[in-house]
Amino acid sequence: MRRGLAPAIAVALLAAGPATAHMVLGAGTTSCGQWLADQQVNDPNAVRYFDKHVEMEWVLGYLTAFNAGAGEAGDITAGLGRSSTATAITGWLSSRCLSHPGNDLSEAADELIRALGR
Repeated sequence: MRRGLAPAIAVALLAAGPATAHMVLGAGTTSCGQWLADQQVNDPNAVRYFDKHVEMEWVLGYLTAFNAGAGEAGDITAGLGRSSTATAITGWLSSRCLSHPGNDLSEAADELIRALGR
């Protein structure tokens, strides 16, 4: 009975296909709904005002990590323009999050990478 179990598990795992999920740490686990709410906070004394900036820094770090993994050609945001990169990213993510408020920020960032052609 035990001899038949290992091949059965192997077949089940192969049939499931390769895993594409990765562990997300930090602010990347923030929901898109929360991202949208945080973007509206303009009081520097509010906790969510701080969180808004932490979330954006997480996204920039995530994109930087993607760039690092891409080697010399790594600049996923090249088409956005240096002076408005953060503004363009914030606008894109907010638009994406409006239509997917239950998704995590990391999912929106992954979609941004795909939209930028990587």
